[in-house]
Parts: sequence; structure tokens; C-alpha cells
Amino acid sequence: MYQIWRYSDSTFIINNDLKVIRYNVVNLPDTIPFTAGHQNYYTYDASGKKLEVQNITSRNILNLPQDTITRLVSSTKLTTDYCGNAIYQNDTLKEVLTPEGYWQNGFYYYYLKDHQGSTREVLRQDNTVMEYSDYYPDGMRFWTSTSNSGALPYRYNGKELEAMNGLNEYDYGARRRETGIPVWTTIDPLCEKYYNISPYAYCGDNPENRVDPTGMIWDDPKEAEQLKNNINKQITSLNKDIDKDQAKISKGGLSDKQIAKIEGLISEAQDRISNLGTSKKDIDVLGADKNNTYSLTPIDGGEHKVLQGSDGKIHIETSSDALSIHEITHVRQSLDAGGLKFSSNGELLNSGQGVVGKSNMEVEAYQKQYSYDLSFPGRTSNLQGINVYSVGNIRNDEGTLVYPLIYEYSEFLDEQQKLLGK
Repeated sequence: MYQIWRYSDSTFIINNDLKVIRYNVVNLPDTIPFTAGHQNYYTYDASGKKLEVQNITSRNILNLPQDTITRLVSSTKLTTDYCGNAIYQNDTLKEVLTPEGYWQNGFYYYYLKDHQGSTREVLRQDNTVMEYSDYYPDGMRFWTSTSNSGALPYRYNGKELEAMNGLNEYDYGARRRETGIPVWTTIDPLCEKYYNISPYAYCGDNPENRVDPTGMIWDDPKEAEQLKNNINKQITSLNKDIDKDQAKISKGGLSDKQIAKIEGLISEAQDRISNLGTSKKDIDVLGADKNNTYSLTPIDGGEHKVLQGSDGKIHIETSSDALSIHEITHVRQSLDAGGLKFSSNGELLNSGQGVVGKSNMEVEAYQKQYSYDLSFPGRTSNLQGINVYSVGNIRNDEGTLVYPLIYEYSEFLDEQQKLLGK
């Protein structure tokens, strides 16, 4: 089995004579042998995250039988370990991944990406262009590169291209994609929600307008990526504020009261950054959920909910980034608690245990919302002011309590404090 890919006046063989591929219990390949004798072995954690790849290259062309998998003896082995953002090859640090690119051998390299997250240029810190790539809509690329030396293979959609032993597939996490044609190598884990689309089709055969960050994620994944980008901008802005405040203190000439006030602002900004970091992870948690497809659904104000639609999707109602973060927090809370549970009218239920658990989860969602843009429908002057008291007192436009259960709980706590003389 092979395909021929011609570009830059050269001929490349893609998926060169793959044999029978062995998959693990979560439908990810753990052994990929080639009839020429080469072999790729994969190790994952329990969630399916790739931890190690062993590329075994035969020193001699063996032409093994089609139905056998035999570990080679006469071979060379390249072992790649993925340890967080550090990548090791044969126990030696090779690269450290960064949000903008990677570090290697004392140099920083930066990715310039297009609207689909595909790497168009790899720039070294001295502005040397290491690689330049153009892509056809289906993901196949053609080069106008002046230098391709040492560039990491994170290319189309920003995904890792595995080329060793002639495999040439993009690793999206939940499954893999061919480089020459827009199809997956295994079926969509959510295929039962889309009976009218081939389970092997990439992005519903619309690769120009859609991307699929994990192989199964959001209805329109660009919305999720845009939200993460907006969160990153807020984090950058807060870090700048912290630097300015720290510079004021370092300059001197302030009273103890002024220093204490500035330190309070710095502490709150740091707490907001921590919350925003959690919100980014929450988006990834939803993206890794193999049981549901999520959609950010715009509404014109009013009460926002998470609803189970008749189309099989989970609709996260939103009218702003901050409110998207609020509702995504509730979804992640439910996933952490064991799964999504909905009322008879399809509304996501608060997954907290008892009044204390339910109150804490609502408070957390408002704290995440406030951390983004300081928005909060109740009364507070800072992040710490968002608690069971301020949340319990939130009222709608008619003056009715939005969370009567939390209000009663806050009243109970007040009574307890009075009895204790506090």
C-alpha cells in the first residue's frame, strides 16, 4: 500500500508498504510494522496521550510476511520521549516546546501560523528563516523554503508530522490523518452523532473553513481556539500590569500604605492569571471529551445555560467571552464529577454535592468569569469578594433571587457567625 506525492521536482513515497497495524483498547496504534522490516512502537498514558515512540529501522530489507509482527534484531532504534513540553531522543534532550515555537541547542525558534494554525514559517531568534511552507486546502504542502535544517515537524494545523520509516501521518491525538488526502486513519469516536458523514472524513470534507484540533472536538473548533487566544491576550495584559506595579515599588518613595495597596493589586492580578490558566485547560478538557461534541451558541443576553440539543450536541449559550468561560467551567465541573447530567428540559444540572458543593461550584464559575474581564452581576470590588454571600444575593431584572438555595445557605452562615459571636 503506497501513495506517490510529487513536489519540489522530487518524488516521495507516503505510507510505504504498511502491514497490519495493531491498535490498543482506545483505538490508537501501538505497533506499526512495514513489510520492508521497519517498525514503529507507541506508548500512551491511560487518557491516550502519547508518551514514547520507538522507530526501529531495519539494516537489511527483510520483506517479512504480511501477517507477522516480529521485533527486529539487526536494526537501529530511535526512541523519542514526550515529557510535558520537553522532547528527548535516545535519552538526550532534543527540544523544549514553547507556546510560540520551541528551543533547541541554545536557540529559540518561532512559528508564524495561518488562520488554520498551520506553520507557514519557522524563524530562528536571529531572524533566519529555517523553513517556509505553503499548503493545499487538503493539507498537502509544497515548499518555497531556503533552508529546512532542523525545523521541527509541527506543520499542518500545527500538528506533528511523523515521517520516520515512511509513515507520513499527522498525529492529532485522538486519531491520525493522512498527509496527501483529507481522511483519518480510524473512525470518528463521535461518528454516531453524524450518520450523514463518513466516519473517516476530515472536518466534514470542508478543510478550508474548519480545523479539528484533537480529531473529534468542537462543532466549530475555531471558536474554542479563538477563546483561548483571547484568554492569552488577557494574561499578557495582566502580566504587563504586574510589571508596572512592581516597578513602582522598586522605584521607592512610597508609604507603607501605598505599598500594601499595590501589593494587593499584584496579588489579585496573579490570582486572575491563575484562574485564566485553569480556564484554558478547561477548554482542552472539553476538547478531549470523547463522548460529546460542544458548540458555543450565541444568544441575546438573558440567563445563560448549557443545553443538550436534539442534534446531539452540547450547546454552551454565550454572549461574551467571560460568560463562555463561566459555562465552560460548569461543564468541566460536571465532567470531573463523573459526567454530564441534564434536567428533563435538557439543561445541565449543577454537579455539586449538597448545598455546600453546589454553592462552591457556582462561586468558582463566577470567579473564572470575573478573572477575564471583571464582570459580575452582583456586588464586589475584587476577586475575593465573589463568595456565597455575593453570589447568593444576585438578582435578575425583576429583582428575584437567581440562586435562592445559595442565598439561604449564606443566611444560615450569617446566623452561625452571630451565634459564635463573630
